[in-house]
Amino acid sequence: MLLAPGAATTAPEYGAEQVTIGGRDLRLGRALCWNSAALNLAGVPAVALPAGVGDDGLPVGVQLIGAAGDDQLLLVIARSVAAVVHAA
Repeated sequence: MLLAPGAATTAPEYGAEQVTIGGRDLRLGRALCWNSAALNLAGVPAVALPAGVGDDGLPVGVQLIGAAGDDQLLLVIARSVAAVVHAA
């Protein structure tokens, strides 16, 4: 299992069409899918989980990534990680 950032940015403001990451303006769809697109294409199972808030007060998330075919194990571990994050 691998724990990785879910998106390359915190949640965008409501109605935003782009975000700035590393000084570059990116379309919102591209910015939100940047970290997960290759996983989706490869058919690798992943679960998105909330992980608190960023410096700007907006939500951030992580993704827990499993090996192909490990869907059930991924869900069990995701449930445990979610409980720990929620309790913090």
